[in-house]
Amino acid sequence: MQCILVQLKSLVTPKKLVLLTIIVALMATTIHRGDFFAHEEQAYVILHDHQLPYAQPQEEKNSWYPPLFLIFPVIALGLETLVFGNLFHSGVLRPLFYVLLKLPSLILFLYLARFFNDDEKPLWLYSPLIIFVFAVWGQIDVTVTALTYLAYLKLQDRKTVSALLLSMAISIKLYPVILLPLFAVSLTGAKKKVEYFVMTAVFTAMFCFPLLFNEGWRTLLVQANRGVFGFTIPSVLFHAKSLGLIPNFTTLEYADYSSLANLIGKVVFILWSAFAAFKVYRTKKLRRYVVLTILLYYLTSTWLLPQHLVFVLPFLIPILAASPWLKRIYLLLNVAPIPYPLLFLYHPLYFFVYSESPGTQFMTEELMGRWFRDWMTFHPLLTISVPIILIAIGLLLLHRDVEVVTDLNPITPQLS
Repeated sequence: MQCILVQLKSLVTPKKLVLLTIIVALMATTIHRGDFFAHEEQAYVILHDHQLPYAQPQEEKNSWYPPLFLIFPVIALGLETLVFGNLFHSGVLRPLFYVLLKLPSLILFLYLARFFNDDEKPLWLYSPLIIFVFAVWGQIDVTVTALTYLAYLKLQDRKTVSALLLSMAISIKLYPVILLPLFAVSLTGAKKKVEYFVMTAVFTAMFCFPLLFNEGWRTLLVQANRGVFGFTIPSVLFHAKSLGLIPNFTTLEYADYSSLANLIGKVVFILWSAFAAFKVYRTKKLRRYVVLTILLYYLTSTWLLPQHLVFVLPFLIPILAASPWLKRIYLLLNVAPIPYPLLFLYHPLYFFVYSESPGTQFMTEELMGRWFRDWMTFHPLLTISVPIILIAIGLLLLHRDVEVVTDLNPITPQLS
């Protein structure tokens, strides 16, 4: 018993306890996001109507994620209604649903910290970007990131487990599939390479099996063909045009230009992926080319938002911890997108006042509209700054041969 208490004391330090308290408090504040209402609707379709939330007549009942993502809202809604619904007042259930939906991200966020050394751990645990993304904004990208990084750590010793973890990440959100070729070619022996690729494909197909029997795959195609937006090079060109910094270089309509920009971005990324896979095959410098591949994916992506920036951090943190200059760039990368999630911190107040009276509703809408317009005035500058930061990191990685812990022997988790 005393041994257990000693272990618990080493795990729950005062700093971690304060951090955990702040995160859990923030986890109940996501009443602003319309996505959460949609997730609850989709879970209701599964639990009550016994149908999959794809090809539903009402748009809000259709999921835009692969099927494995649906596990999270289903468990959250099931616990909320079947278990806690008889114990708590109904007013408690809404924030409780948000906490339950974010709980897997919190667990994996804390668990993944065990795989960083003492210099690296603070860069993960105390990153404002990561905490805002999953605790305030309620995005599931921390879960996807943790599963992908665990797949990377298990790659050499337990490739079946690695393939399973990577397929789970792909089946929650699609973008981890960009690392599959790099993971596969890093293995020694042609047989292992093929086995890893096939296992990941089979596991992913099993998780996404429901998509084969309905129109759900169409929603994924819609997501893949979105217009350019966010921190991407095509988006920077659009903002530069709107600010008058460059001439109107094309007569294409917005939709046609978006399709052309997306096609160019995909071709560039595919060519880079082939080159990166060749370099990993020859040099075995997996971490370096994983980071560069993710950064290029950011710059050529159709749709990029701050939560996607979390994906590169576990791979990048060991490199950053070894260089003071790279650590400063990391701080910029963390701080630059923070105003974006902060925008949504005003929404709980907005929805609270929204339900009071028509007069306060109008005043709040006017206030939010004015604040939002002021924010959008600075948004192009922020949009342009993030690709510059990403390109700077990529150039530094190419210029300096920064390989940290050996990829073939990742560090083991520590309890303290």
